Amino acid sequence: MSDFTGARGSNTGDDFHELWAARHAMRLLDDRDPLQAMTVEGIVPTDATGVVDSTWDGVDCALYEGGRSASDADRIVIEQLKYSAANPTATWTVARIWQGEKREDSVLHRLAKAWSGIRRLKPKGPIQVSLVTNQPIAEALAAATVKIAAGDVAVSRDRPTGQATDEIKLAYASGLAKKDLPLFAGALRFDGSTGSRFAIEDKLLGDMAGWTDLEMQTAVAKLRQFIRHRMRPEFAGEVITKEKILIGLGVADMGALFPCPAELKPVANRVPRASVADAASKLLAGEQRICLHGVGGIGKTTALQQIEAALPGHSVMVTFDCYGGGTYLDAAALRHRPIDAFLQLSNELATRLRLPILLGRHQFSDPARLFWNRLCHAARAHAAEYPHGLIVIAVDAADNSVTAAAARKPAEQSFIRDFLELGELPANVRFVVTARTGRLPEVALPGNYLPIELQPFSRAETEAHVQSVWNAPAEWLDLFHELTHGVPRVQAYALDLGGAAPELAIDRLLPGSRSLDQVFREQFRLALGKSGNPADVAKYCAGLIALARPVPLTDLSGVLDIPVPALIDICTDMAPAIRLRGDQVGFADEDFEDFVRKEGASALNEITRRTAEWLFARCKTDAYAAQHVAGALLSADRGADLLNLVEEEPSPPVILDPVERREAELIRLRLAILACRQAGDAARAMRFLLIGGEGLKTERALRALLANNPDLAVRFAPETAGRLILTDPEQIAYQAPF
Repeated sequence: MSDFTGARGSNTGDDFHELWAARHAMRLLDDRDPLQAMTVEGIVPTDATGVVDSTWDGVDCALYEGGRSASDADRIVIEQLKYSAANPTATWTVARIWQGEKREDSVLHRLAKAWSGIRRLKPKGPIQVSLVTNQPIAEALAAATVKIAAGDVAVSRDRPTGQATDEIKLAYASGLAKKDLPLFAGALRFDGSTGSRFAIEDKLLGDMAGWTDLEMQTAVAKLRQFIRHRMRPEFAGEVITKEKILIGLGVADMGALFPCPAELKPVANRVPRASVADAASKLLAGEQRICLHGVGGIGKTTALQQIEAALPGHSVMVTFDCYGGGTYLDAAALRHRPIDAFLQLSNELATRLRLPILLGRHQFSDPARLFWNRLCHAARAHAAEYPHGLIVIAVDAADNSVTAAAARKPAEQSFIRDFLELGELPANVRFVVTARTGRLPEVALPGNYLPIELQPFSRAETEAHVQSVWNAPAEWLDLFHELTHGVPRVQAYALDLGGAAPELAIDRLLPGSRSLDQVFREQFRLALGKSGNPADVAKYCAGLIALARPVPLTDLSGVLDIPVPALIDICTDMAPAIRLRGDQVGFADEDFEDFVRKEGASALNEITRRTAEWLFARCKTDAYAAQHVAGALLSADRGADLLNLVEEEPSPPVILDPVERREAELIRLRLAILACRQAGDAARAMRFLLIGGEGLKTERALRALLANNPDLAVRFAPETAGRLILTDPEQIAYQAPF
């Protein structure tokens, strides 16, 4: 970065430039942010082709929003940074911004030249040009710019004298034609030290520069080093994208930094609710830990969105989605493990606050502590930037995380235990957890959490909900509210009539009324009535629970003795609560899955037995069966068959992916050891331990094999290659071929 004389700035200025650009770079990792590409010391090379290099002398940062070049970006922002550690109180005046022995030497001319250069490219969207400085901006400079933007300012051919107006001086310095002057002035922004975006950012950057924690310094230094390299002359104008940031951090896939992205959809026409407003007011009043709980369909996830909308300006809410659109039990998408959950929370918080303190998976020796450390630093930095803003960390459907951990064979621990027990929170931080009321004992809330039960819609809230669909009369609303018990999900079901008249919603609730479970049961019976036996609801539900997800249709068909075409019809009729992707079935609705668990309980023992039989018969020839047979045998109390299987075939050759095969082997060995303990067979358990120890050598060899043979890895083990090679910074030398 250059100072106003054109000489190289101080180390302090360079530090600011690096941190400023690093914060912009963090935006590239945030899917909510429109920034798609950026450059330092120039513009995107494809835009600079055929243009004199000096055109871009005024560009310290170029930001491309909604695209990666002038032709497809929705907006381009050009920034010139002017940081003075020696004289921070020197004001930017008209005289200063247009000074120079020649017109071309002035700061304003450089900005105008960069703006004009971008305009000649005929960009898709508008251009903004900003002078960003830690020094004050004179009111006269801002006022003169406004007058130029209004139009009708003459452009002098000769250098204006000292008696000329400010507008004439600025117009001359720009070097632009009269017709272009108002457009340039309208695009020009001054971010100075007082009352601007710069003043806010400077507080945060100053706080970051003062961090003494070695762990935080190391995290910041990695991204700063990446930016510093791009500031070298040989890298000038090199486009920086999300992909390059990832490579600079030592990974090649977003999943390495964000393993559990939320799959929550914003609710349109959200109804403001009194019980949620009460919870929000408690958070604003200083309550730091609350748990929102309620029955199924009461709107816990939607409540979080209402709370977020009620937060003070410049607050940030990071929501961890424990359900994950129904994938929380999928073997390839587990969300309950501390390393995955705290990695997601840490890095999402960093990107939302644009703090370069990203974590990598390889750093996680103590996930909860590392998250806690980053949260404390982030809270202090955010308080420096926005003193009245809050940081809210929300964990949605925490009970599902506990369920997922308990469902593993053998059982694992959910991250929620460590999350709930984190120590004293910074003053501007709030924790919000949601769960079903009936599962609160499983979540085991500590005493410092305030439980708040979400209430059904009041009569007034029901009216607001219905009015978004049609203008119902009072008598209709009274009956509708009574029949739905004010449960939002039941009301949504009743009002989902396709193209039918909305007043017919009452007919879907008669006779009597409907609970959410009754709604789901009726949907199931209708679907099974068209494609099966309506009496098989419990059996079908048990099959969806007993089989590991995502469930192949072939295996569900074999266990339930229902033809695959009929299953496809049932799944289609039950959409979107049941998700059918290709030939695999899963859930996409937490309330519906809870109903399925309860409804299938009466048939679960029988279906568990049939699942074990089906998978055991196919485990030598089918990869899905080989992967999940051990857990099925243990659940069906067939420990002897499990031990014999592991003795005969500890590693299932039918699984072609070598690392998935190794994972299946470890599961078999762990469960076999558990079965040996239950049977009191210590000698056999020791034998299985020795087999597992020998397998560690195989695992190391497998990693080397994948890294050294990328063509074969991509062909035969693509998911494993992505998980083990592309997400590991220590394997960066091997990532390019993938």
